[in-house]
Amino acid sequence: MHNNISIDTVFGEYLGVSVPEGVFTANAVYRENMDFIEYMTRDEVTISDRIDPFLTLIWNFQQDEVVGFKLKGFRYVHDKIYKKDGDSNRSFIEIAPLLEQLIAEVGQQVLDGLKAEARREAYEQAINLARRTKATIDWQLAA
Repeated sequence: MHNNISIDTVFGEYLGVSVPEGVFTANAVYRENMDFIEYMTRDEVTISDRIDPFLTLIWNFQQDEVVGFKLKGFRYVHDKIYKKDGDSNRSFIEIAPLLEQLIAEVGQQVLDGLKAEARREAYEQAINLARRTKATIDWQLAA
């Protein structure tokens, strides 16, 4: 079994298709029509774990490391939290501080209830991944 299984590898081994190796760069993408950001740090086969209506963690194939996440409702996060700080003209927005502000403002509503401890841990994993990899989103390009 491969440690890092990329889509290129899967196509090559299982489908007999040759895909030229590219250079993958970790990035966050905003999908306006679905109002979510997706942040991926690796180009490999992944498994998605929906935590709640807002957060989905994306695990590597072995499910021993979080390699990305999706956060729904990002327009709300941007408009209600980021803009109120008065610095909404910056193009690149750091994701980790924004997630921390979101949890601070609406954390009780989002993180209470069934499986609250597991959800808190999942949000922390997303925040830590974004912080560790210095994740940003180019909001002006996305909006």
